[in-house]
Amino acid sequence: MAGRADRRSWLARWSDVIPDWFRTYAGLEGLASHVVTYKPQLLHALVQTREYSAGVTAPSARVRPDQLERLVGLRMERQKRVLADDKPLQLTAMFEESVLDRPIGGNRTVEVMRAQLRYLLELGKRDNVEILVVPTSAGRHDGLEGQFTLLHFRNDDGSKQAQTIAFVEIPDDAVYVQDQRQVDTYLRSAEQVRAAALSHAQSARLIKQRLAALD
Repeated sequence: MAGRADRRSWLARWSDVIPDWFRTYAGLEGLASHVVTYKPQLLHALVQTREYSAGVTAPSARVRPDQLERLVGLRMERQKRVLADDKPLQLTAMFEESVLDRPIGGNRTVEVMRAQLRYLLELGKRDNVEILVVPTSAGRHDGLEGQFTLLHFRNDDGSKQAQTIAFVEIPDDAVYVQDQRQVDTYLRSAEQVRAAALSHAQSARLIKQRLAALD
């Protein structure tokens, strides 16, 4: 896995638009073997299409208009590097069913969402990507308290290389949780979200249903 550390160097060309906290995260993500993420309101950057990414970023008070295209380009490059590498990251992306119904894309919403749903289905066919949708009918679970990401570090033989780190993004900053007791709390939350979610196959069927409704 150490051979994947060079993934951090590609960030140099984006240094004008990325904050220090993201540079730290990208370095950890480049070393991680498995990332588990839960976002209740929007899709994670690693599973976004270019158009969806632009749609969720354009109206943001946190992004300067002149940096929008650069940030979207950064996300697309990041996807390519971590998900399509010779030793790709294992990604488990969990999100609420309502995310599938949130219109993103302005006056091109249908086109943007149709392409995004198709992309989720394509990604879900990869051995290293797991897409899990939490149905609204699941009711209350710990994930509803807020988004989080868990970064796991294991060697190629499956042995533990380093302690899991929990990552929580907040406006213009991020929190890295390394205290084992706190990390364990996030691990339990992730297990609860997974238990509430549909299976990978069931999630794909739900996404296909939403896609059919847009055609």
